[in-house]
Amino acid sequence: MASNLSVSGPLPLVSGRASVGGGVLRCMNIRVFNGSLGQSDGQVIVDGGVLISGAFEDYGPPFIGGGSLSGGIMESTSFGVEDVASFAQSGGTNSVAGDLGMGQIAHFILEAGWLCTSNTVVSQPNEIDTGLDTHFVQDGGVHWVTNSLSVDGLDADYSLRTGTLIASNIVVSDQSRLIVGASPGVAISNEGSFTLQGGTLELSNTVQNFGGLIVSQAFSYFYPFLDNYIDFASGNSRVGFADSGGQQWDPAVILYIDGWNGSASGGGADQIIFGNSASGLTAAQLQQIQFESPAGFPAGTWSAKILPTGEVVPSMQPRLTTFVSGSNFFVQWPASSAFILQAATNAAGPYEDISNAFDPFTSDMRQFPQRFFRLREQQ
Repeated sequence: MASNLSVSGPLPLVSGRASVGGGVLRCMNIRVFNGSLGQSDGQVIVDGGVLISGAFEDYGPPFIGGGSLSGGIMESTSFGVEDVASFAQSGGTNSVAGDLGMGQIAHFILEAGWLCTSNTVVSQPNEIDTGLDTHFVQDGGVHWVTNSLSVDGLDADYSLRTGTLIASNIVVSDQSRLIVGASPGVAISNEGSFTLQGGTLELSNTVQNFGGLIVSQAFSYFYPFLDNYIDFASGNSRVGFADSGGQQWDPAVILYIDGWNGSASGGGADQIIFGNSASGLTAAQLQQIQFESPAGFPAGTWSAKILPTGEVVPSMQPRLTTFVSGSNFFVQWPASSAFILQAATNAAGPYEDISNAFDPFTSDMRQFPQRFFRLREQQ
């Protein structure tokens, strides 16, 4: 048993190499810097962690770290790919008892085999668009995350093109993307929760189901208010979430639906569904969903309604406009007997119908210094 295994080279263009083609290698830690480690067979047991990394130089080419697994079994407590590094798995089993972490211009490609982790974190710490991305690309195999898959950062994404993703919980935050490709080549199991925290779920010609949806707010120095998106990018997609009426949604955050090309009466080419009934979301949660220029509607932003099947579709709900005159706050909306004005003293509610409401409605700011309004569709 070796205490530590180090694979490195002295110069950016002079890297170290090591390979395992059979037998058993056991050590405390593996450190690959400006080098590469390849395993095609056998067993590698790491009681500590595996770290594959590189580094940028101020001048000249960078130091680059790399690794590959095409067969055999690799076991470790933690696994890191960061700072100008990549790892490619085309077979075998990569079993990580703890976290698989990626950061700062790192690439992980899973083409075949099993990748098993407690947590997988795909992170890019830059808050401005540098074009230096961190990608996890799954083109096959099985990625099994027993706890949480987290994708975080402006230039970070997880692209599931083919293969199976099993993750108890999924978190997409801080302008990152989870990109889901075409069915039937893609299968997802998400029995816990799916959280959007300033991130995007991008769908392309796929049918997938997730756990209960949580919508929360992310903080960024450069982008202090990050909204959340479900993007029907291409093809026809159907995305289902478990009943989410009991999930916590930050009342200050909007969930935007982009590229939707479905039917306002339900059952169209694109669908987004919560549970299997109209109770899949609360009225307050529905107020936080907006469709961006949905097909069949005039260009603009449209509110959402939920059908008895749990499908959420755009609504022709009119928009509220406001103005102030003296101590009076006026609320206006296009005349329609199909909608009722509601008011509350805080954004989360509870909201109550305003009796004898008329257009415009006047609210005395001396009596109500803070008041929130919305329209609800009459049932």
